[in-house]
Amino acid sequence: MAERLRELSSRIADRDLDVLAFQEMYLPYSRSIFSKSLCGEGGEYEMIGAHKFFPSFPALSCVPCLLSFAIARYVLQSSAVSSFGFSFLVSPAAFLFLFKLLSLCLPLFFPIPTDGIGIFERLRLDFMGTAICFKRSVWSDVKKISANPFSDSIRGYPKPSLSVKNLGVWLLLFVQHTFFRPGFLMAVGTHKESLKKVLIVNAHLVLGYPNPFRARQVKRVLEEVTAYSVSEGADCVILCGDFNAPPQDACFNAIRTAGYLDSRMWVPRGQNVCTQCCKNPLVTDDGEEFGSEDNRIDYVFVRSLGKRNRLMTELMSARTVFDFADEDGIMSDHFGIELDVAIS
Repeated sequence: MAERLRELSSRIADRDLDVLAFQEMYLPYSRSIFSKSLCGEGGEYEMIGAHKFFPSFPALSCVPCLLSFAIARYVLQSSAVSSFGFSFLVSPAAFLFLFKLLSLCLPLFFPIPTDGIGIFERLRLDFMGTAICFKRSVWSDVKKISANPFSDSIRGYPKPSLSVKNLGVWLLLFVQHTFFRPGFLMAVGTHKESLKKVLIVNAHLVLGYPNPFRARQVKRVLEEVTAYSVSEGADCVILCGDFNAPPQDACFNAIRTAGYLDSRMWVPRGQNVCTQCCKNPLVTDDGEEFGSEDNRIDYVFVRSLGKRNRLMTELMSARTVFDFADEDGIMSDHFGIELDVAIS
């Protein structure tokens, strides 16, 4: 895994892109590898991360704790103190401790690089896991606007049916809902050559198809973009990320209505557009969830915000990268999207 991450970061650097957007960069080891390769001493990029190092512990995450207390107290007839201690073992706080302990100990048993990371840094799991990199020679006044995990009411993780065979799926739901924080990261920079202010939004929406919560998450993203553009002003928005949805999903209706252009429009006819394909050896999904083996679930959208700043769409192009056509091999379960944008 470590060598693959190093090779991927090197290949990304070789593409000489102005902006990079990353997903699922939860572990400090992966952050360190990309940070050193792209942003370290003499590095060309400035990295902005979500840095959500603590889970929010929504109400659902406390259900196992309450159930275990009730069983210990009223079924097993344990004392109140013993019941409380038993329930604490399955509390979100206890799971967080075990989660961080596992992260700390993984390098002792598996070939995971520590890359000189200190003990305390190894405990800093980013539960949102998104990042944006700006190329220093291209951008000025780069700053992080906000990192916005979706609220508990719209997280929308799909709930499996109640059955013994789904026990493992319920455990996964508990881990996802308790710790991981899907949401969106916003950062802005001024393009040195054109002096245009560009807002970059990197989003990670909930999985499951169909899932009506995704439309509510998109609404939340667009509301935040509108609020920033009204208060601070921006010339262009690039909205990208892992939307976990095929193009026909209802969540894209609001994006299209708001005037965003899908980069798919600029992919040459006949070229691959799927970003999570079942023929990819790193993909474990069989495509049944989306009804297709070739799923496009990662997107880049572009929108002009200023009346005087017309997007020169005739100069735009897009392509899928690190896919089957890449002679150096596939590096991830998701293929990348590369987009060229010129703003007049």
